Amino acid sequence: MIVAHFFIDDNLYYYSFKIKGHAQYDALGKDIVCAAVSSAVQLTINLIAQSLTQKLNITTNKEEALIELMIDSVNRKKVSLFIKSLHDHLLEISIKYPENLLSSLIKKNKNIGS
Repeated sequence: MIVAHFFIDDNLYYYSFKIKGHAQYDALGKDIVCAAVSSAVQLTINLIAQSLTQKLNITTNKEEALIELMIDSVNRKKVSLFIKSLHDHLLEISIKYPENLLSSLIKKNKNIGS
């Protein structure tokens, strides 16, 4: 199962996501849930990268099928909508494929990740 956690601060700005795991809907190369999530994540990262002039804080681990993005407090307002849109999109996918994708929203102190 893919588990996607999204983080908002006290101002309700989305500032981070952590997505980990395999959908296991179908075999490698045929897994439409994995393809949908991967494509949406890559699009979101590209949009954020094009919006900011600084290097993004991205963590990946291929063995764990992990990708994590953290936005500093200065740029949160600017990119929050991109991350929120990813969250909304993954929620829609999780409704159709609840055994393959779980998405959650976590509220954290606005100073975390600054």
